[in-house]
Amino acid sequence: MTHDIISTAMGKFKISSYFLFILWIITFPWVFSGCQAIQMQFISESERYRIEADELARNDRNAEAILAYRQAIIHDENNFLALKSLAKLYASQGRGRLALLQANKALKLTPDDSDLLVLEQSLKTLSPSNSQLKLRWQSFVVESPPTGVVADEQQIYATFENGIAAGLELTTGKIIWKVKLASKITSSPVLAQGLLWFGLQDGSILAISHLDGSTQYSFGTTAPIYAPPLVTPELIYCPSSDGVLYALTYPKPAISWAYKTGSALRSSPNLYDGKLYFGSANGRLFALNAQDGTPFWQYGILTQGAVESQPIVFDGRILFGSSDGRVYSLSAQTGGEYWRFSTPDGVFASPLILDNTVYIASIGQTLAAADFLTGDTLWEITTSNALLHKPLIDGQILYYTTTADPHLFAVDIQNGRSLWDLDTGDWIAASPILAQENLVLAGKDGSILVYSR
Repeated sequence: MTHDIISTAMGKFKISSYFLFILWIITFPWVFSGCQAIQMQFISESERYRIEADELARNDRNAEAILAYRQAIIHDENNFLALKSLAKLYASQGRGRLALLQANKALKLTPDDSDLLVLEQSLKTLSPSNSQLKLRWQSFVVESPPTGVVADEQQIYATFENGIAAGLELTTGKIIWKVKLASKITSSPVLAQGLLWFGLQDGSILAISHLDGSTQYSFGTTAPIYAPPLVTPELIYCPSSDGVLYALTYPKPAISWAYKTGSALRSSPNLYDGKLYFGSANGRLFALNAQDGTPFWQYGILTQGAVESQPIVFDGRILFGSSDGRVYSLSAQTGGEYWRFSTPDGVFASPLILDNTVYIASIGQTLAAADFLTGDTLWEITTSNALLHKPLIDGQILYYTTTADPHLFAVDIQNGRSLWDLDTGDWIAASPILAQENLVLAGKDGSILVYSR
C-alpha cells in the first residue's frame, strides 16, 4: 500500500516536472528578453548604441554599424569598446586614415591593448605602389565627406556635406579660411566671377568669396540643389531638384526666366552656340534658348532612365549618359541620334572626349573607350567597383576612382592597360582634378591630398 502511494506520488511529480519544464521552455525567451530590457535600463545611452552596433556588425550591416558606433562615441567619447570596434571596422573597409584616428583615440584610454597596437602599426605601413605620383601634402579639414574640390593658381577650395567650405594654400595645404553655413552642402563647387558657387540642401544657390568665405550672392529655390550652377557674364543658370531650371540675374539675384521640366534636375547645364543643354530625372535631355528659355525641342529627347550626367558638346555633337546604362551621341542642332553606347548599368559621370575618342565610366563596373564618330568600342575593362565620378586625363594617363575603394587607378588611354594603382588611405569622394603641376584628391574622411606629378 505504501509502495503504491509512493509510486503514485512519484508519477505526479514526474508529470509536474514535465509540465514545469515545458512551461520554462515556453516562457524563457520572454523572461530572458525581459531581463535584457531591465538590464538595458541601467546602462548608458552610449553602451546601448555600442551593443546595437555590435549586433549590426555581426550581421554584416556595416554601414548601419558605423553609424551606431559613431552615435555611441558622440554620447561618450571615452567608450573604449566602441572606438576599438569602429577602428577595426574602418580598417576592414580600407579606410585607413579614419581607422587610425579611432585607434589612436582608443589607445589614449588603454595604451597597452595589443590588438590596437598591432592594428596601429599596420595602418602606418603604406601599401607598395609603382605610382609616379608623390604625396606632397595632406590636410584634414573636417570629419565630413567632401562634395567636391576646385582650384586656382593659389588655392584649393573644398566643400563638405556638413556645411563647411574651406580655402587651402595650394603649396602647403594650410587652411586659409573655413566657414560653417546654416545648411548642408549638396553640390560640388565651381569657380566663376571670382566667387565659389555651390548648392545647399535648403534649396539655396550660394556664392562666397574665394578670399575669406564671406557670402556674396544667394538665391532660394524650393528643393535641394545637387549640381552647381552654370555661371556666365550675362546670367546664372541654376538647376534645382524642384524640377525648374532658373536663369538668374547677377550681381543682384532675380529670376530672368524659369523653365519647368516636372522632374528633378541633378546635373549642371552646358552652353553651346546660344543653347542650354541639360538633363532631367524624367529621362529627357532638353535644349533651350539661353537668353529667354524658349525650347528648341518641344518635349526634349527621351531616354529610358534619368539623365544626371552633365552633357558634353564637341564638334557639333552632344554626348551624355543616362541611368539606362547608355551614352548617347546626338546632333547638337536637331537632336538626331548618331549612336548609343551600352554599359551594364547607369552612367552618371560625364563622358570625356580627347582626339576623337570618348571615354565612358559606368556604375556597372565598366570603363570604356569608344570612337567619337561611330560609337564603336575601342577598348573596355571591368573595374573592381562602380564608377560614379568623372575620370581625369593627364597626357597619356587616364585616372579613375571607384566607389568604396581607397585606390586611385591609372590606365593607358590608348588601350586601357593598367599602369598602377595607389592606396590613398581612404575612400575617394569626388573626381580628381589638376592644379598647376599637382593632382588633387578629396578623401571621404574630410582630408584633401595633393600629389606632385
